[in-house]
Amino acid sequence: MINSNDKIILDSKLGNVISKDGRDKVILLGSYYQSGSNFVENIEIVINSYNDKKSLVTKVNYTGYNLELFLGDFNKDGLDEIMLRGAYGGSGGYEIASVYKYKNGSLEEIFSIEIFGNKYTFKAQYLPGNLVEVVLPQLEEKFIFNMNNKPKTYLDMIYEENGEVRKGAIPVVSSINEAFPIKTVYSQEIYLFIRQRVVGVSNADTIGYIESFLSLENDNVTILNIGAFNFGEKYNKNLEKEILGERGGVYKEERNYPQWNDEYFRGNELKEKSSIELSGVRCIKTMNSSFIDFYKTYSEEDLLLNKEVDLIKNSNSIESRKENTELRRSKKENHIPFNIANKFPIETEFLTLENLEDNNLLRIVSEEKESILIPYLLDKTPYLALLNKDYESYVLKHNFRGEGFAIKDLFILNLGKEVLIFIGFEVDTKLNKLHILKLKDGKLVKAFNENEYYYSKIFLENLNNDKEAELIIWINEIEEAYKIEIYSIKENGLKKTNKFDKYYYEKVVDYYKNLIENYGNKSIYSYYLALAYEKRREYRKAIAVIDDALEEEFPYPSVERLKELRKKLKKLIK
Repeated sequence: MINSNDKIILDSKLGNVISKDGRDKVILLGSYYQSGSNFVENIEIVINSYNDKKSLVTKVNYTGYNLELFLGDFNKDGLDEIMLRGAYGGSGGYEIASVYKYKNGSLEEIFSIEIFGNKYTFKAQYLPGNLVEVVLPQLEEKFIFNMNNKPKTYLDMIYEENGEVRKGAIPVVSSINEAFPIKTVYSQEIYLFIRQRVVGVSNADTIGYIESFLSLENDNVTILNIGAFNFGEKYNKNLEKEILGERGGVYKEERNYPQWNDEYFRGNELKEKSSIELSGVRCIKTMNSSFIDFYKTYSEEDLLLNKEVDLIKNSNSIESRKENTELRRSKKENHIPFNIANKFPIETEFLTLENLEDNNLLRIVSEEKESILIPYLLDKTPYLALLNKDYESYVLKHNFRGEGFAIKDLFILNLGKEVLIFIGFEVDTKLNKLHILKLKDGKLVKAFNENEYYYSKIFLENLNNDKEAELIIWINEIEEAYKIEIYSIKENGLKKTNKFDKYYYEKVVDYYKNLIENYGNKSIYSYYLALAYEKRREYRKAIAVIDDALEEEFPYPSVERLKELRKKLKKLIK
């Protein structure tokens, strides 16, 4: 694990943030949780003022992947605002998009996913006839999405045989999935182009998109234009059916679409190579690309073009397009009863964990009711489903959306008054993120208002043979060596404790002895064995291990560190 104080420069930009013609340097700092990981935390934005040579440091309450900066005049005040961009992780595609302005010696957030969501709230519902209605009450806008191109197996999850919408079938409009800063030709102001998914039967199911063109003039978030991106049908030259994203236009196969193989894009080249009338060009830099995409607006339809990519091929690569329209349930073996499995989308992949009943579900039994927890994947996004028993059947009550790409651990602890659910999401190699949940009003919610916990291995044990349990977290540092933290579990949260060190570290000592004997790397594991002896207060044994380690050709972590530890242990011997 990397020290959280070891911050590195993630990105830097020059701009007029504090004053016009200021040439202020904006630096994005953060620390990677683990070597080789793109996951960043402890984020700070530092502004080095060119005029007064002072620095302003602002802590940012975000963590995520591939974080970067963008500077531009979003609010039309003549100064540059700072946009922080990144990804939260997981295949749900949620993006970090936050804009800050400098005011009176500090940074003020004028745009975020939360600010936008509080001002503009979408409502969605299924309509008879394979339709989805999305309404934005604040602008009195309504959009209709057509699902006639969906297979019957899909539509059967939404509609009864008589064509009525099934009870509980509700589409939703997600949070912001993409946010692009855009500069027009005739203005220095920067606008935002954002996309939000219209989600159907599962988080993996994208019916279409809501697309908005925003202004932040005078720090006010205002939608200037809004539209819908629907998936239509077309036939290619071989008459093979495929899905193609269209925006309101009719696909015309006879059009002479150009290919972009030149080094630079020029508007007159588009005229020469195509009969399509160009009415606007905007530049967009995507999060997962090092080059610029051209978002070109045509009179009949809009297409997203990448240089060196054929237009039709590029249209076929739009991220949410399904590779197959036929839906099939995962063939991986599971022991989920059919009457429960059929409550999930047929693309669901039920996860297998060793400690679960039949390896697939976890049962919670109380005096009031019986519930089951089922971990699963949809479109590579992990979820935890809560189902309550209702007589002889189960009702799906809630889905908790996780992060990362798998579920590593799942177990429960009954505290009497409530049940705690511990679930670990695999977010990187040897790195998992722990969520502690509880049941409240039929939903899975966070049990405690406290910091997030990351771990490599996790154990729930009763170390004192009492009614309380302890949570033991192993955090990988190097090779197979770990930092270990022990927590007491209280009703108001976790509390780090060392009162069980002497007992618990006996097994840690055995662990490192086994590594030294069987797997080599004696230098590394000797150091951690000495630390384990220190935890058990067996200082003489720790010193003996250090003395052996100092005889190695390359002592770990260094001769100086080992000598410092030896000196410290000598003082502890009475």
